[in-house]
Amino acid sequence: MKFLFYLFIFLNITACGQKPAIISKQLTEYVLDFEQTYNVHIDFDIELKSINSDNIVGRCWHSNNGSRKVEIDSTYFQQHKNDYYSIQQLVFHELGHCYFDLDHNDTLDNGNPVSIMYPYAFGYAEFYKQNLEYYINSLIDNRAVYLKSTNVLSAIECKGEKNEK
Repeated sequence: MKFLFYLFIFLNITACGQKPAIISKQLTEYVLDFEQTYNVHIDFDIELKSINSDNIVGRCWHSNNGSRKVEIDSTYFQQHKNDYYSIQQLVFHELGHCYFDLDHNDTLDNGNPVSIMYPYAFGYAEFYKQNLEYYINSLIDNRAVYLKSTNVLSAIECKGEKNEK
């Protein structure tokens, strides 16, 4: 009987042609936070990996077959892992690209980003934390610029500072 149950689950997954999303263990709480905040379900991979670039700390991949993937730089993560809001801002930013199809918004107001979709990691999580509701709403209101769809593999990257030790 147990075998039939697992066979049923396997066939349902493979029949739909979908594989379960792979989310790096260290990023799970941020993804769950995003899903609960926006009442959505993430069905693409989100990986913690080394991005071999001096200033790229995250990116969202869109492929021509419609699949998507988020990569968060492991060096940046290690440097900021004790600051929940720095990582949350980056993960929400990348999911803004991959889930909501948002582009960067580089508008500043008094030197501060008007959107979580600012193309650089904020680097000062205290301001983000103090204005969290505003930035959370910036993903779904008119302050964000929508991404024009393309039929090519593309990456939208978020820049930030990585300190080499």
